[in-house]
Amino acid sequence: MTYHIRTANLEDVPLLIELYAGMDGEPPLPNALAEEIFAAIVKIPNYKIYLVYENHQPVGTFSLLHVPTMMHEGYHKYAVLDAVTVPPKLRSQGIGTQMMKAAMQLSADAGCYKLMLSSNLKRENAHKFYQSLGFEQHGWSFKCMLQTA
Repeated sequence: MTYHIRTANLEDVPLLIELYAGMDGEPPLPNALAEEIFAAIVKIPNYKIYLVYENHQPVGTFSLLHVPTMMHEGYHKYAVLDAVTVPPKLRSQGIGTQMMKAAMQLSADAGCYKLMLSSNLKRENAHKFYQSLGFEQHGWSFKCMLQTA
């Protein structure tokens, strides 16, 4: 299959809302809130949301953030992959594999030495999928829920 991948724009927000809502069966974000969040995202350097199409039909999305770092000699940029989404009815058709390969290539082309992602512990099938693509569990992922004003 041939897939077309492009950077999302403001006009794509309704499509992104639909794709994200199908990820875990969560209610979709209101359009106005999603547009506000999207406007904040596009202001962040090296952070992009990508849409994936097959035969002009949207089949998935993912987000990439390329982050500079000065931790170690020779390792000065890494990538964070987020919101990898393929609609449930389209899963297990190779779309996710192509999206992940594209994310890996985009990150390598940007000079990143590694690509990281976090996955919910409940998503055992996703973990197997990521491992099949060469991802390894590395350390632990932690979160701290914060109270916002």
